[in-house]
Amino acid sequence: MSGSWMLPLGLTLLLVAIILLVAGTGRASRTARAPSADSVLDDALAYSNRGLAYLARRDLDRAIAAYDRAIALKPDYTEAYSNRGLVYAAKRDIERAIPNYDRITQLRPCDPQAYLNRGNTYNQKGDHERAIALDPDDAKTCYLRGGAYCKKGAKDRAIADFGKVLELSDDLAVVGAARKRLEEPGAS
Repeated sequence: MSGSWMLPLGLTLLLVAIILLVAGTGRASRTARAPSADSVLDDALAYSNRGLAYLARRDLDRAIAAYDRAIALKPDYTEAYSNRGLVYAAKRDIERAIPNYDRITQLRPCDPQAYLNRGNTYNQKGDHERAIALDPDDAKTCYLRGGAYCKKGAKDRAIADFGKVLELSDDLAVVGAARKRLEEPGAS
């Protein structure tokens, strides 16, 4: 068309980026300043949420990449380690899952979920001895350990752990699961 004027796409995109930079609304303007603790946390949370979205789509490699980025931004972000460990476990990459739970136990030594996830991962790996070496006073851990004892054929020890679950827990799902395991043939 004569009389019409259009910029090439590359030049158009460059101009848009410059406008965003000058206006202060683009990502480039944010990285030009020293990031605040809140902005780093917000970015880490955004990458972690992106990881959850990828996980929901079963795009496990992209989920891991998103968690890697969240951890790079905030190395003490335990939720990102936990989620990355779960993704590695879902991929059956046990050797890469376990260090994520180890890191959480270093950052938050009293986090029972990290120990439980690590124990589940050891069970998945077939390393029932490591799973058994967990905290003896947590109902979910006792349930997990009881399952590990079952797999090893140590029924008496499994029964003892499932019985301890009944004493320790008010979580009806955990108690119900323990009762069901106790009622299985050969449990008594």
